[in-house]
Amino acid sequence: MDINIYIAPEFEIACDILYLKPEELLQAFIDNVSLPYFNSSLFCAGFNIEDNPEKISTKKDIKMIATEFTIGHSHLFNHRLVPAQEVHKEYIKNLKELLERLKGEPSRERRYQLLVFLYDDWRKEIITEMSEKDAIIDVKARKIKLRINSK
Repeated sequence: MDINIYIAPEFEIACDILYLKPEELLQAFIDNVSLPYFNSSLFCAGFNIEDNPEKISTKKDIKMIATEFTIGHSHLFNHRLVPAQEVHKEYIKNLKELLERLKGEPSRERRYQLLVFLYDDWRKEIITEMSEKDAIIDVKARKIKLRINSK
């Protein structure tokens, strides 16, 4: 997949001053975006910070910050009509139900794994329902990558 992006001057300045390669910083950000990790956090799972059963740091970590930025950016700036809306409605309902059930699950790893399964299924169903002429996602390539048979 080829991606062409414009590098803003402020980003270049930050990379130069902090002595970072832009591609390494962007890759690190990309590697840290995780909806399952974000939703499996103690806060999202309904645990009281003081009753932290896993002794996980309660300070925001890199994965939380990267994912929170991605979600916030999507809510504020993504004004595109989302395809497969019925699929989204179904999985948002499923996510809410799962998050409610996970409130009693003390293991973050278990919460994380259950959320990974949900998000993987959600993605596959969206890609299955999307037109192969979609303007944003190369649906044909995604179907091949995800081993989804074309309709």
